[in-house]
Amino acid sequence: MELKKKEIFISELPPISLYVHFPWCIKKCPYCDFNSHQVSQENFPHREYAEALVTDLNDSIPLIQDRKIQNIFLGGGTPSLLPVKTIGTFLKEVYLRTNVSNDCEITLEVNPGSTEIAKFEGFRSAGVKRLSIGVQSFNDVQLGTLGRVHSSTDALTAIEQAAKFFDYTNVDIMYALPNQTLLELKEDIATLISTAVNHVSLYQLTIEPKTLFFRYPPKLPSDDLSWEMEQLIKKMILEAGYNQYEISAYAKTGYESRHNTNYWKFGDYVGIGAGAHGKISFLNKVIRIEKIKSPMAYIKGSNNDNIISQNFSIPVEDLPGEFMMNTLRLRNGFDLKLFPERTGLALENIIDLVDKLRQKGLVEINNNQLKPTATGFRFVNDLIQDFM
Repeated sequence: MELKKKEIFISELPPISLYVHFPWCIKKCPYCDFNSHQVSQENFPHREYAEALVTDLNDSIPLIQDRKIQNIFLGGGTPSLLPVKTIGTFLKEVYLRTNVSNDCEITLEVNPGSTEIAKFEGFRSAGVKRLSIGVQSFNDVQLGTLGRVHSSTDALTAIEQAAKFFDYTNVDIMYALPNQTLLELKEDIATLISTAVNHVSLYQLTIEPKTLFFRYPPKLPSDDLSWEMEQLIKKMILEAGYNQYEISAYAKTGYESRHNTNYWKFGDYVGIGAGAHGKISFLNKVIRIEKIKSPMAYIKGSNNDNIISQNFSIPVEDLPGEFMMNTLRLRNGFDLKLFPERTGLALENIIDLVDKLRQKGLVEINNNQLKPTATGFRFVNDLIQDFM
């Protein structure tokens, strides 16, 4: 889109979070295109990696400055593979070296295997406040197809144990799985609801390049059946008392993920770890940061003061699209004043396009709050493209 004014000025920097990437898994799932690598406990360099993370964090302090870190997200990969002591020691280093908010929400991604379940109490003692459990399905046949190393029983046990130590627990579920029927999905969602977990992330399986499923595509449900599945999920999950606050995220009131919400509101986040990404705002520019993907090259580079990071400014003309790509995923949209606050651009740059989209019935504005209509939310990717 054509900007009327191409200079930016951000008067107040947005909230900032810390994302930490752990790039290892026991087994690489056939659908996964994340930066994750299979590892065994015998050759798992968790100590060396934790030391590299601290070096990376130190190098990132000039970007963080004295801003308070509001949330910390430990993702992967499978960060719960690391010993509790390693996670705890690393978090202590974060608190020692940065200005962490008193009510910082620390989230840890875990797999529901028996080894990880045994660590839950230790993770809570280390400071973790929210668990995000990668269940994906409660159907053992589907779990096998997806290459998961846990069973449905493991998943239910993990959710039950998590409730003993954590006030906030998220469960990831996938749908439109290979040869999945509507009845199978209904059973999955019914089981999910029966656990009374307070946050749910629901993702449609998509085939991504450079994955095993891309090379050997499984038979997925048709588009019509996938749409029917999505409607079934929404009906069941909303009737169970969850609120959809983002395209893929549902939560009981007060249990929304603070890290994810900051991300969708175009907040800032520092990314450390192999393959991690970050986004940092300054008064006159917004930059992206990318870390080298190879875990061993990352460790070696950190130890030898080699370059492990690449920074680049987001072109000013791309800022409206980047902002909308995040905020339009929120079910309730955003306050219009957030656009100039987070991009540094005047609202006049987008207001004409917003008016056109209102006339088409794709967005609505109430009390200065812009959000997609039901139609706009269904076709949100097309809606976002209008701002690119």
